[in-house]
Amino acid sequence: MTQYSNIHQTSNFSVLSVSFEKADVETRGKFAFFDENIKNFVTQIHNEDLGDAFVVSTCNRTEIYTTSNNYLLVAEEYCKTIGVNLSDFLPFANILTKEEALNHLFRVAAGLESQIIGDFEIIGQIKKAYARFKRERQNSNPYLERSINSAIQISKRIKNETGISNGAASVSYAAVHYILNNQKRLTEKNILLLGVGEIGQNTVENLVKHIYQPQIKIANRTQETAAKISEKYNIPHIDYADLDQEIENTDILIVATGAKTPIIDKSHFVNGRETLVIDLSIPHNVDK
Repeated sequence: MTQYSNIHQTSNFSVLSVSFEKADVETRGKFAFFDENIKNFVTQIHNEDLGDAFVVSTCNRTEIYTTSNNYLLVAEEYCKTIGVNLSDFLPFANILTKEEALNHLFRVAAGLESQIIGDFEIIGQIKKAYARFKRERQNSNPYLERSINSAIQISKRIKNETGISNGAASVSYAAVHYILNNQKRLTEKNILLLGVGEIGQNTVENLVKHIYQPQIKIANRTQETAAKISEKYNIPHIDYADLDQEIENTDILIVATGAKTPIIDKSHFVNGRETLVIDLSIPHNVDK
């Protein structure tokens, strides 16, 4: 593991945040960050000696956390990686530095900056985001390590010692809550969940928890992952190749995939069956 000879100082810590507060869903989708972007971004940051950076990209926000003394250069490399112009990114970005940036990280981790206050999914997304960058970088930044660990502890205390996470405390729960309030005879509805990443898994958990004997099936491009989730919750999974046929018999379709472009469109609904479609993906994976 590489040892740091010069650790970038705490005073350099900053965050550039694009969230639901300034950007609508379509705009946020333009700045989404995918796993295949990580290697190139981390390599460029390292080659330019810009310190360290990691990106949290969720349905409600894309945030660049960095210890660089020039966060605009980091933002420029980020924009090059995802194929947008820096001039398109900056108007939607909130830029915070030093203690304000650290406080922002803590507030995000605790769900205080979420569209649904108390969102308990975000801390897991932050941990996974940093772990991926650390793995690609093949070392850890001591300051970022301490910051992430502190954020985790703060998040735990707030959730354990307050009632902030009561009620609809995640995007996945909000989706299920909407279904409960707007659909009748749910035990008779065929529900198909497409995508079993973190949000998809949380959605399954909420469906099983809040609907009596739900008729749920799951689909995922990676069959092995689908099989694991299927076994965990004792619900069937379908072969991804049978997706089109399965949708024809679906009453409620929940899409929680991570594709760059829509994978569901009008051609999937040609038999006249009324289907509720909920798209939890950023960018949209359901074509309007």
